[in-house]
Amino acid sequence: MTLKGMTNDIEGMTNEITLKKWQITLKKMTNGIEGMTNEITLKKLQITLTFINANTAAGDPMEGIEATKRTDFTIFLPLIKNVEKYADKVGECYENAEYNRRVCSVLLKRVNSAAGEVKTLRQLKNDHSWFFENSENYSIFQGFVTVIEKIQTFVIDVSQLQGVGKYFNEYRGPEFSMHRKFSTLIGEFERSTKALNKALKGQLYFGSPKTDQNNKDEEAINLDIRDMKNYIRIIAGGIADGQKILEGVGTIATLNKTFQRKENIVLFDEVLDDAVLNIQHFQYTGFKYNKVFKYMRYDVEVAFKEIDVDKETQDNIKKEVTILKKLKGAENIIVFHGVIIEPNKQTEPNSKIKISLVTEWATESSLRDFYQDKRLDWSLQIKFALDISRGLTYLKSAEILHHDIRSQNIFITKGNLQQQYTAKIGNFGLSRGLRDATTNIREGVDNVRYMAPEKLKNN
Repeated sequence: MTLKGMTNDIEGMTNEITLKKWQITLKKMTNGIEGMTNEITLKKLQITLTFINANTAAGDPMEGIEATKRTDFTIFLPLIKNVEKYADKVGECYENAEYNRRVCSVLLKRVNSAAGEVKTLRQLKNDHSWFFENSENYSIFQGFVTVIEKIQTFVIDVSQLQGVGKYFNEYRGPEFSMHRKFSTLIGEFERSTKALNKALKGQLYFGSPKTDQNNKDEEAINLDIRDMKNYIRIIAGGIADGQKILEGVGTIATLNKTFQRKENIVLFDEVLDDAVLNIQHFQYTGFKYNKVFKYMRYDVEVAFKEIDVDKETQDNIKKEVTILKKLKGAENIIVFHGVIIEPNKQTEPNSKIKISLVTEWATESSLRDFYQDKRLDWSLQIKFALDISRGLTYLKSAEILHHDIRSQNIFITKGNLQQQYTAKIGNFGLSRGLRDATTNIREGVDNVRYMAPEKLKNN
């Protein structure tokens, strides 16, 4: 063998070894890349399968692969309908917003703008069939709809007092949680609309806000948080107290709705027994005022108001007191402890049952008695008016209507430490049975003087 031949053989062997090394190296690189992209591939596969399932009947699987190229806008239709539904809900919440209207307005403008473009896209679906044929566009649109849904949830929460509570932190306050959530939603909205604009190749435009809009957004959230903090300070004495009060509002509203609609009785059964008290835990003091008896319970003064009711009304009253007991955190609502039910010794099916409503003892009796016996200066009148307003605001947030606000149903207490008078709302009578059991004809006539004109017309 010549030297040249040997050289050629060696080069051939070297090339083969080098090639194998490259193959091994490429295999390792491929495995690494596959590991990194598994999650992305899985998501794309899920979207592709969605298209295949929607466009392919049982048969050759390859027909499904072809179907992804010619899919139409019907796959997008449920998402499009969701955008319309969420936009309507955001608009409804803004119209009924009791709090944070500026923030709701900022988000409503964005959602309405986006919903308008979605409506146009739906109307021009034939002109944009190429958009609906791309599975990646489905993923982009799905992300956009998710952001709109998040905005809807946020607006529902912050527009009503019972939803605001979750954004009030005792240590950081609403500046942190509510502001952060608002900013996050704005950022997600802008990114999702930017992705849609790119996918639509400029043929439709999901507009981002003007350059000066960010400053307006910041001003809106700051002003709403300022107003909310002032409200909590006035209504509850501070963020910490406000948080405690707001935490229970949602629960109370749910229980009240359930009771009014006579739904989900199991929900009441779980808490109903807690409303019934044991008479052995109370000691009568011998003091009586009208139909109200003063008792002591562990050194605490309580009031017993006796009424005779039938079995159906008894169950309704127990449910009502279960709701009212949860209002304990509100300073301007008379505290409800529960009910005492005396054993029914009569055997007749329609016989009456004697029960006693157990409430906080009002040291100064009713507002009517108070101003008849004492002189009310302007400062005390203003304080009582504020107290009553606080109580009514809290009841409204819990979706409880009193129906009978008058001086006889406002009770005055005096604190042991500060010796300060406080006005509290009592005598709720939410159900017709309780109103009938505790209201005589004369009281019904007196109510007319305190009724709104529309209530007089209805009655």
